Amino acid sequence: MRKALLFFLLLVILSPKAGFGQEILSLRIQNSNPGVNNDLEVIAFVELRSSPSARIGYSSSFTNDTLYLHACYFSGRLLGYSYIRDTLQVGSLPSTVRGLHFKTYRSINQNVCDSTITDKKITAFVVSSPLGTKNVSKIAAPTFYPNPVNDFILVESSPLKQITLRELTGKLIRTEFFQGETAVTLDLQHLPQGIYLLETTSRQGELSRQRLLKK
Repeated sequence: MRKALLFFLLLVILSPKAGFGQEILSLRIQNSNPGVNNDLEVIAFVELRSSPSARIGYSSSFTNDTLYLHACYFSGRLLGYSYIRDTLQVGSLPSTVRGLHFKTYRSINQNVCDSTITDKKITAFVVSSPLGTKNVSKIAAPTFYPNPVNDFILVESSPLKQITLRELTGKLIRTEFFQGETAVTLDLQHLPQGIYLLETTSRQGELSRQRLLKK
């Protein structure tokens, strides 16, 4: 009886449908070649609760004022969180396009998207400036995902100069320097549980300080 129960639990753990979800943590649209052309790209930060994981393919289309983007990700058989910062090229769009509908699909087939067993997520946003200009989707204030965090965190900001992590007492933990990136991923796997201060400094000298919870 005990062996049968263990065998059943093992099958549940290895089953591709057991607990293997995914979530779109953030989306951003920007010009892929500022000053060169008006081609756009979507930056997606996706959490996948399995490993290994990778994007199999994607497609895009637009109607009226909305861009529709579908991306399919391979889902491995091992439970565990993994994060993908994905860049999806969508080309030039009419100036009337103001919104994005993004769907993710999960597949256990590594070569083609098996849509019969996929999980679907959809999110939408409106860009703050007309598409086709050099400054698309400006970020007003730094944001980071997820919070609370287990291992990796995505920080989105105006062009970055540095990110500093401190204890609540102000004690410095670490500082990382950048060359104007607007989206970076930090590895916090070895950071002890607790509450911290995450400081971002832009290349223009703007300082932002926010609390971060490490689980």
